[in-house]
Amino acid sequence: MIFYGIAFAFKLQALFWAPIIILLWLYKKIKNIDLLWVPGIYFLSIIPAWILGRPLGELLGIYFAQTGVDTNRLSMKYPNIYYIIGELYLPDWYSTGGKIFALGVILLFMVAVVYKLMYTKLTPELLLFIVYTQGALALYFLPQMHERYGYFIEIIGILIGILCIRLFWVPVVHVLITFLTYSYYYNYDQPDRIIIPYSVLAIVMLGIVLYMIYQTFVYQEKKEIDER
Repeated sequence: MIFYGIAFAFKLQALFWAPIIILLWLYKKIKNIDLLWVPGIYFLSIIPAWILGRPLGELLGIYFAQTGVDTNRLSMKYPNIYYIIGELYLPDWYSTGGKIFALGVILLFMVAVVYKLMYTKLTPELLLFIVYTQGALALYFLPQMHERYGYFIEIIGILIGILCIRLFWVPVVHVLITFLTYSYYYNYDQPDRIIIPYSVLAIVMLGIVLYMIYQTFVYQEKKEIDER
């Protein structure tokens, strides 16, 4: 929780994995008192700016102010659903509706995970599947996502590929998609430099997300398989 608190102090996007923290808390992997690390570390991080004269109320609400930026496009170069429906299509409507829909999808996924854990042990491998899939769902359905926001699940994907060699293609394809989106960004989206359209990358990413959802729910610990 200390490291999660540090992550939150640096980037609001740490909230993408708040459902995982709640899940671990429900299964008593995290103590109640450990949750205090998050606001505690954040408060410590703003003390220098407070001492230098910035209002405390402004510092406490700095993340709320960030939610109102980058609303002119539905996706900020992350290949998600908004490149399929159109990144510039009704940005005001989808900015709100997309957030509500994304929260609904994540909630549905986490409820299904809790149901699965009634019959399956929460192993480290299964936890990695859940973290990757939940993060991928957040990035795929939330509007205004930047391409760089996917770095965390890419790291988790690499760990999954190492632990489960049959899934090694998942991080390879994911990192390749990221490489392409970064290259497009640094080439200012020049049409002659775009090898594969964002919409196609978004469809491939959707395939990865759906596949990892499937893998999460069909997962069985090796011991469970042996017993059968």
